[in-house]
Amino acid sequence: ITALAAGLLNSSAVDDKFRVIPLAEAFEDPGAGNAAVRIIHAGSDAPTVAIDVGNDGVPEVNDFDRFDDTGVAGVALPSGTALQIAIWAGNPLGRVTVFTTPSLPEGGELFVIATGLLSKLPREDDGFTLLAVAPTGSIGFIKQNPSVFALHASPDAPAVDILAGGVILVESLAFGNMSSIVQVPPGAYTLDFQATGSGVTSASATTPNLAAGERYLAIASGFLGGSTPVFQLIPVGDGFTLGGTDPLARVVHASPDAPAVDIGTVTLNVLTPIPGFTDVDFTESSVGAGTAIPAGTYDIGVALTGQTTPLFTFEISPGTGDRVFAVAMGSAANPPVNGNGFRLFIVDTVTFPWIGFQVMPV
Repeated sequence: ITALAAGLLNSSAVDDKFRVIPLAEAFEDPGAGNAAVRIIHAGSDAPTVAIDVGNDGVPEVNDFDRFDDTGVAGVALPSGTALQIAIWAGNPLGRVTVFTTPSLPEGGELFVIATGLLSKLPREDDGFTLLAVAPTGSIGFIKQNPSVFALHASPDAPAVDILAGGVILVESLAFGNMSSIVQVPPGAYTLDFQATGSGVTSASATTPNLAAGERYLAIASGFLGGSTPVFQLIPVGDGFTLGGTDPLARVVHASPDAPAVDIGTVTLNVLTPIPGFTDVDFTESSVGAGTAIPAGTYDIGVALTGQTTPLFTFEISPGTGDRVFAVAMGSAANPPVNGNGFRLFIVDTVTFPWIGFQVMPV
């Protein structure tokens, strides 16, 4: 018997309070080339879910209630290869997240326990994760696949399709827009950018290693038409400090024809730089943990490094607990009315999936 401690110790609610679940073991032979896996739903704040082994869009286990399991015999899963396991929920069912398991041992008998809290970030210690347990004890946690949001910030590029290994990840992403969430197995990827529907690769870029449990903003910027700097990928990860109340911002310089700049508050057309937001050049960003900025509504400006007269001024309204990327994008040489002029793109990382919106100069 394996005794599984689950639930929330400080809760008195029947649905999620602390409990010990006895799991009598009676694994059956999974057959050649397989491992026997018994899956337990111990996500204390997760709803009834469905499990899609292979992430092929067809869940094999449906109506999987909290603190339930898939049965004493175990489920026969292919050994010798990493598996994609997707979690679905809702009505109608929608994919919530995906995990990549390590290679399963042939003939192995394993518990895979969904645990942690969906309300936490995947990178947090108590975020929703899988715990693999073998007869010899715990093997370790399997974090959620990395999540990526793509932002089209190239002023001269048309709407693009983004592919990896010939598979389309993002379709018809136009300038000034951010994609929906893309989850991929951990690793580095070569991305191909094609004008939507053309099937012809106009540019390629390689991501850094995307780690399990992490979330990323992948900014496509530079010029596609031959000018410099050339079309390229600017990847930034969500490393914001958690738990505080001050609004946190991380600025990213993704305007290919803008020089190094200072960013600061503006009063009577005079810019006062915000510490940490100075001398930011193309492709550079401020510290990953975020920089505290005042809450409220005020003007923020962008000026050439060392100068106090803003080139562009924006009205922003950061609120308590905000954690945002502020991406400077578009062509500094063109006014915003031309459609590809300089602007800010704000990405709210507190909500999930992330929300992005443009802020035009005042």
